[in-house]
Amino acid sequence: LKLNNNNHTSHSHNDAHSTALVTTNPSAVIEHNFEPLHKQFDIVVIFRLKMDEQICDVRTIKGKTLRNIPLKRIFQMNLDVGMHVETRYKQELVFYKSVITHINTTTESEHL
Repeated sequence: LKLNNNNHTSHSHNDAHSTALVTTNPSAVIEHNFEPLHKQFDIVVIFRLKMDEQICDVRTIKGKTLRNIPLKRIFQMNLDVGMHVETRYKQELVFYKSVITHINTTTESEHL
């Protein structure tokens, strides 16, 4: 998972290989009482991304947690470009309001 975030550029090059979802996160959820505009969609939280095993943990806005989910199943959860999600870096406690900008299934490094 790679995020565009000007406030945390020190983490922007971590886990550069096998990027699954590329998102932009303009603001921190903890600082803004964010009410999703599209409440019919589940907001998915990417807790962590194990690059070697290609699995991650996700949580819906209703609080249901799914652990060790293969990345290909995330795509089956109707995550698509333009969808609002909440994401965080592995080292951070703050979740960010994000929008998926594109899905990248290559193993090439990207420098945002």
